Amino acid sequence: MTSRRQILQGAAALGVASLSPAIHAQPKPVRIGYAMARTGPWTGGAQVSQEPNYLLWAEQVNAAMPPVVWMSKA
Repeated sequence: MTSRRQILQGAAALGVASLSPAIHAQPKPVRIGYAMARTGPWTGGAQVSQEPNYLLWAEQVNAAMPPVVWMSKA
């Protein structure tokens, strides 16, 4: 028969084990893709209207992000 102490120890160990991967895991970067015409009949319109807007958006998003700090194993 299990005692109350064993049940509490098991619950505590389960709680610590469930939190451990969340503490050490780092989120993967989010990759966003964007399709734009680079060749063919739609190239001129895409480079004039879409590309500058996309580059501005990417610049603003990257500027709004906090800097990434990599921890070295020194």
